[in-house]
Amino acid sequence: MPFEVVGTYYQKDGGTEESMDDMVSIPYSMARSLMSTDHLTGFTVKVDKSDNVDTVIRRLETVLDETIDSSVGTYRLEDGNSAMSESTEETTSMSVVLGGIAGIALLVGGIGIMNIMLVTVTERTREIGIKKSIGAPRREIVTQFLVEAAILSAMGGVIGIALGYLLSLILGKAMYDLILFPSALVSAGAFAFSVVIGIVFGIYPAAKASNLQPVDALRAD
Repeated sequence: MPFEVVGTYYQKDGGTEESMDDMVSIPYSMARSLMSTDHLTGFTVKVDKSDNVDTVIRRLETVLDETIDSSVGTYRLEDGNSAMSESTEETTSMSVVLGGIAGIALLVGGIGIMNIMLVTVTERTREIGIKKSIGAPRREIVTQFLVEAAILSAMGGVIGIALGYLLSLILGKAMYDLILFPSALVSAGAFAFSVVIGIVFGIYPAAKASNLQPVDALRAD
């Protein structure tokens, strides 16, 4: 049966499964003819403001209760705001879970960096003793080890960002047939945060190195 297209809707949610864009609207009289029925099976009510949705739903329930005989049929009202609220709650819960996992991963990684730097301090005890014996201030020793910790953590951040880009491309193409690139701002923030993690967890090893006594440090093998 030929139809004349009189207009198109703007795109709402892309090419996802069960997309709102996969829809055609026809006159309700034609729908009745195609379905061979004189009854409406559903309709949509547009509210001027989201704040008025609850009021409109209560009025609709009153009208439908008076119109539809419960012994003959039933009805169901779907609130767009409730669906959005549920979606927001699910997103928030997922963010909390992923944030907790990321926090644990950062803590483990930070402890690993701190242990590596402590081993480095032990291996370079004589070097530290020589520097302090010729007049190197504590600030210089602390700065040296903090810079090393920051570089170590930054290298890990670069590797993680590169893997994130690669996985985004692979999974985006495989799951959604889209080329997805992580946000450049988020990537820059992740890199900066990795450097901060290295500095924070490098403070203790750096302080331990700067507190070594030159005589004791020079005696070390």
